[in-house]
Amino acid sequence: MNLKILIIATTIFIFSCNTKEKKNVDTNVITEDSSQKYAENVAETFDDFYKKFYSDSTFQFSRVRFPLEGTDSDYEDLGKLKYKNFENDIIFIKNNKFFWKKSGWHFLKTLKNQGDFGYNKKIENKGNTVQEEIYLEGTGDMDVRQFKQINGKWWLIYYASLMY
Repeated sequence: MNLKILIIATTIFIFSCNTKEKKNVDTNVITEDSSQKYAENVAETFDDFYKKFYSDSTFQFSRVRFPLEGTDSDYEDLGKLKYKNFENDIIFIKNNKFFWKKSGWHFLKTLKNQGDFGYNKKIENKGNTVQEEIYLEGTGDMDVRQFKQINGKWWLIYYASLMY
């Protein structure tokens, strides 16, 4: 008799464990997690990235590849870096290569309209790389920004602030 009770109790226990797992499964429901993973696997367009990059400082900061290669004319002398090695809170120069640091990064803005404050903007699409130039006509004042799509996401990979 004890053996029958043990077998029945064990059988009930096994079936009750299996049914608990199946009760909450609905194959037609797309959870937020699964839709987010799907969205992360879809390559973003440059236009969507560009709008968000210049309107959301947190997003911008998350999409800059630090240390960011580039240059700043304040650290140049006739197009050549003044220092072989140098470092401060904003930049560092190592082996004659200039990099922007994460700690000194400031929010970049772009022109809303062509001709704002006398500046012009040129965007050149080169496939998975896009270059943006913001310049004041007739002067040597120009910013050059290069963006690259890496694993379906766009990143700022180069920034030059020039004034000659």
